Amino acid sequence: MSTAKIIHITGIVCGFAASAITIGVGAYWASTSEADPMPPGQLITFGIAALISTIIAVMDGARAFPKLGIWKVGGKFEGLTDLATLLIFLIMAAGIGIGFAFK
Repeated sequence: MSTAKIIHITGIVCGFAASAITIGVGAYWASTSEADPMPPGQLITFGIAALISTIIAVMDGARAFPKLGIWKVGGKFEGLTDLATLLIFLIMAAGIGIGFAFK
């Protein structure tokens, strides 16, 4: 397996991990009574929108690169087609719009 393929697979995994972590934190905040910096439904909605966007990017065949740091996890996708970019934009806009309904 080539290095480029390993980086691509790691980028995809990091993209899915970021979405799952966002959904998980939102679910955790929803189940506790702690003071939250944002409503838990907002995080869950953002996470679901990011998950759908990651699936679209992977299905479109975009190149994925991992974005890892001390306090960040994610994937960067390059080479998206115009249709995939439009779909991702619309899904993220809807996720943000629906997310602010929880405020």
